[in-house]
Amino acid sequence: MKPPLTLLVLAAGLGSRYGGLKQLEKIGPGGETLMDYS
Repeated sequence: MKPPLTLLVLAAGLGSRYGGLKQLEKIGPGGETLMDYS
């Protein structure tokens, strides 16, 4: 049985209204960090 598929969409930008760096935000139940640079 395959695990469920998760789609994560992050908007680009500095995150001044968000209150932090969106690129380094912890996600998932284990607090994983998704780092993407393009």
